[in-house]
Amino acid sequence: MPVKKLGKRFDVLMAEVRAEFAKGRIIEAPLISNRKNEVLHGFCSRKQDLVFIDPSGHVVETLMHELLHRRFPEWTERKVRRTAADLRDAMSDAERMALYRDYKKAATKWRKPIKFEEEE
Repeated sequence: MPVKKLGKRFDVLMAEVRAEFAKGRIIEAPLISNRKNEVLHGFCSRKQDLVFIDPSGHVVETLMHELLHRRFPEWTERKVRRTAADLRDAMSDAERMALYRDYKKAATKWRKPIKFEEEE
């Protein structure tokens, strides 16, 4: 577990993270990297003292991952994980953003958290 690995430092580091979070100045926006085939999930601008988060990065890969599970139930977890990552890496920024926009339109939003049990 990560807490055991960090030991007493966990609480100290989490307090630092919470203090930074409390400062605000966090921007959610689609991010485009200037490097070819790089997916940018977040960026910290020290000049502007801003943190930028792209909400589509992990959503898109997770969406593809789960859709691959549904489409190919016989695939191993490893094959699904690798395939989803390969698909994400091969997508252009425009394709990734388009899939994210489509997801936001199509997904049903539930407010109540869902607790999942292992399926047989």
